[in-house]
Amino acid sequence: MTTIKVTIADSVLAEKLVKFLKTISYVKDVSIEKTITGADWIKSGRTATEKEVNLMLEEMENDKTEFTTEQVRADLKKWQKRK
Repeated sequence: MTTIKVTIADSVLAEKLVKFLKTISYVKDVSIEKTITGADWIKSGRTATEKEVNLMLEEMENDKTEFTTEQVRADLKKWQKRK
């Protein structure tokens, strides 16, 4: 199996291309990848790159902020509501 990646600036044209490619019998799968934001990098199913892990560790080492358990729980609830 061969995978190709195509970058298209116009989302409408990208949708049209996806629709067309899905009509071809030998094409197994076509999808549009969502642009990953800073909050998305650690979602299940996507392994963090070595660069991302190193950046996270560096940020953790440099962060002197302290949180109470209640603050963390409140932030977690806010994060869960965003999903």
